[in-house]
Amino acid sequence: MYPLSTTVLSIFLIASALAGCISSSPVTSAKPARTLPEIKYFADTNTDGSFERIQPAEPPEPRQGKEQWVRDFYGAMKYPATARENGISGIVILAVSVDATGQVQEVGIKQSLTAACDNSAKQAYRQSTRQGYRPLLVDSVPVAFRMELPVGFWLE
Repeated sequence: MYPLSTTVLSIFLIASALAGCISSSPVTSAKPARTLPEIKYFADTNTDGSFERIQPAEPPEPRQGKEQWVRDFYGAMKYPATARENGISGIVILAVSVDATGQVQEVGIKQSLTAACDNSAKQAYRQSTRQGYRPLLVDSVPVAFRMELPVGFWLE
């Protein structure tokens, strides 16, 4: 069991449109940085319901802006007590669907860690993206897109 007062808790997230990991607390040890998989994007470029992997020139941006989204996400993110108490660390990958207007339609789980961690990541994401995204443009046309967004839960 890890008492909260003696555990340094870091939650990492590769936020859309950010190049590296974001840490909710400063790194104070000489341990190597945790790495997360890249965010994967898929777009319905033909508007026929089929999604193809893309590398957008500019990743989709939350309407409130990247910096505010990160603050909103971390403000809503909770490290589940059961995961902390059992020393569980790892990665949840969210499967997110966004329509052509930028509204989040669905948030699912592509890769699970625990039910509590999965739910915490989904809830924080939903809360932080209520405003949606600026539409993703492909050839100047707004398109629906999906993304696989990794969220890290780390105990150090």
